[in-house]
This record gives sequence, C-alpha cells and structure tokens, in this order.
Amino acid sequence: MEKNPFQKRFSQSLRATALWPALFVFLSAASVQATSYVWTNTLGGNWNAAANWSPNGVPGGTDSAALTTSGTYIVTNSDSESVNSLLFGAASGVQTLKLTGGTFTLNGNASDNAQSVIAIEGGTLTGAGSYVIGGPLFWSSGNLNANMQCNGGDITGSALFLSGKLLNTGTM
Repeated sequence: MEKNPFQKRFSQSLRATALWPALFVFLSAASVQATSYVWTNTLGGNWNAAANWSPNGVPGGTDSAALTTSGTYIVTNSDSESVNSLLFGAASGVQTLKLTGGTFTLNGNASDNAQSVIAIEGGTLTGAGSYVIGGPLFWSSGNLNANMQCNGGDITGSALFLSGKLLNTGTM
C-alpha cells in the first residue's frame, strides 16, 4: 500500500527528528575542551585524588598536568592514568612523580627542570610523547616504553624492560 504525500512527509520528518539527539551527542563530545591542571598538595599524595589538583579533578588524556608548586613532595601513581602533556619542576624544592603500578601514558610531551624527579618502582611509563626531564630518573622496577631524557639518576633491579630510547645527560 502506497503512502499518501502527507504520510511520506511525516515519515521523513520523523526520521530526521530521530537524528537530532545523535547529532547533539556528537557535537557535544567534539566541543569538550582540554583542561590545565596544577598540583596543589605540597604534602604529596595520590595522582588520582581530585582534591590534589586545581581545578579539582584528575587530568585525563587530553589535559595538561603541571607539578610546578614549590615544595618537596612526592606524587604517587599506582593505577592507569593518561595525560596529554606534563610540566613539572618548580623554582624550589624537589617534585617527584613516583610510579608504583598501572600504566602512566603521556600522549604529548613532558618537560621539567632540575627540581624534578621521576621514580619508576613498578608499572609502565609509556606514550607517544617524549619525557625530557632536567632531574634524575630512579628506575628500580617496571617498564619504560617511552623516549626518556634524564639528567643522571640510578637504574637498579633485575626485571627492567626498556622499549624506547633512554638518553642520559648526567651521571648515572
């Protein structure tokens, strides 16, 4: 049975209306902005605790994270996290990113100054970006699946796996 012109137009309009929610979801997801997070807890703490960051939240794969608040503290990560860019090392103190498990992924690049330290004590440090750190690398366990440039440090342990490049510019 063939539809009359009114039924055809109503049917076409109904199909077009059904596409609006999908288009809204697509455009909303496309407009999500990356956020810049700054570490604020000078006593140290867990990477994935929202209260340790400003604004409160945990940096994600498209966000930038900065451990640039002066002081001597350790930021520990034991689960899987991803960030677009990482900047750390303040004007004073020593800021340490300590990985104890999970996978820490850098989608962009990381840079810092001599006040920063990366300590890999488990898990995996990975990503498409490059880690260029002005401070030392302390690697005692876990995997380094990234390009890393460090200024000295210490590599110990028997179950270390390197898949990437490690460039040392200091005393190792």
